[in-house]
Amino acid sequence: MKTIIYKKIESKLLQDWVYLWENSPYANYVNSPYWFLSVMENFKYKDYVIICVYKSNHLAALVALIKEKKYCVDFYTVPPGDFVCGTPFLVDPKDAKIMRVLVKKLLETGNIFIDNVPEDIIACLKKNTSEIDFASYSLNYYMSLHKDETGQVFIRNKKKLMRRAHDIEEKLKLKSFNGENPDILKIAFAIDQESRKKTRGYNAFSCEDTKGFYGSLAKHFKKNFLINILYHGNKPIAYEMGFVVGSTFFCSQISSLKEYDRYSLGRVLLIKLFEDLVTKNVNTIDFGSGDDHVKKSFTKEYRALYKVIISKKIVIRNYLKITYQCKNIMFNYLQHHMTAYSLYRNIKTLLIIRA
Repeated sequence: MKTIIYKKIESKLLQDWVYLWENSPYANYVNSPYWFLSVMENFKYKDYVIICVYKSNHLAALVALIKEKKYCVDFYTVPPGDFVCGTPFLVDPKDAKIMRVLVKKLLETGNIFIDNVPEDIIACLKKNTSEIDFASYSLNYYMSLHKDETGQVFIRNKKKLMRRAHDIEEKLKLKSFNGENPDILKIAFAIDQESRKKTRGYNAFSCEDTKGFYGSLAKHFKKNFLINILYHGNKPIAYEMGFVVGSTFFCSQISSLKEYDRYSLGRVLLIKLFEDLVTKNVNTIDFGSGDDHVKKSFTKEYRALYKVIISKKIVIRNYLKITYQCKNIMFNYLQHHMTAYSLYRNIKTLLIIRA
């Protein structure tokens, strides 16, 4: 077993990474080469490490981390944190030897701070080091897609979920595009600007950096990136974006025009999307981070997500953990005071100084 740490993306490394990602059952959008390339292209980070573990000269595991400075501490992470949900470790977590080597290299790299890591990965990390702290962060809802006796996707309480849109249901149509049609993003951005999320200060595309980032994601993920637009007649009224990885669809962003709020378009769009995805051999929906009522209306299945801090320095671990807890208290307060929350969102990026 051999370990190589890259600080520059080489063509052979990228080729091996793509092959491993396309063939690994542990692949997601976060540990893909396309996410990493999009981050580097759009946010211009200077320092990063790509830790690779080889078995018999074949790439067997990989984790790519970018260096940031936050709360006056240098650490390695997977940015942008608000859009990350899932493990950045492209590895079989049940392979004890590889996990042991990987954790050793993480500790040698420096301070590690990662958002939205699933509980099963936490358990594997804990087996290999005591120099780790973690804090409960959120929930990750997911559901399996099943066909009924007619071959259609089975959705629990479908009629109830569609009830509020009954009057316009016949005029609603979903069109799905992939990253090879990047101009469709402009439609989604326009809807986002006229959404209720925008008026409350938490729409996804409030800044040009985020728009540019999703443009990069579309370019690199191509057919694995979907932009789903719900139309009322010829009028686009809601959008959803996400990633197809293997047989799983990872939801990313969703919103609708505020003038259509009374129709619960989020549920309507997702139902139509699931009906389409089941015909494309997708059998699992990952709703990402958060426990809002729309996700809960489709499934009761979830896994816990954590913020993870790995560092040889206990002072750093305690400092970051306490800082996060204080920030979480402030965030919970801001969520109930929308004017203050909007201001917080606008200045948040100023708190992160890129190394």
